[in-house]
Amino acid sequence: MLLPPCLAAASTPTNTLVLTWPNPTPGFVLQQNAGFHATNWTSTTNLPAVVGNTLQVILAHPPGNQFYRLAQP
Repeated sequence: MLLPPCLAAASTPTNTLVLTWPNPTPGFVLQQNAGFHATNWTSTTNLPAVVGNTLQVILAHPPGNQFYRLAQP
């Protein structure tokens, strides 16, 4: 099992959330869940865009808590 790459998150003035991680990162998908210790993580449907040497996903800022991780499916 490979260790997941570092996932960075930033909030923008336009109320979006930008998630980035190193490119290439084969074998990992971006997942989300409302609870950090929950077991029912789901893969996001947003495909990452290549921006320089990173992969990037822009999401609407979620209401309440939302956790994100990179995981192997």
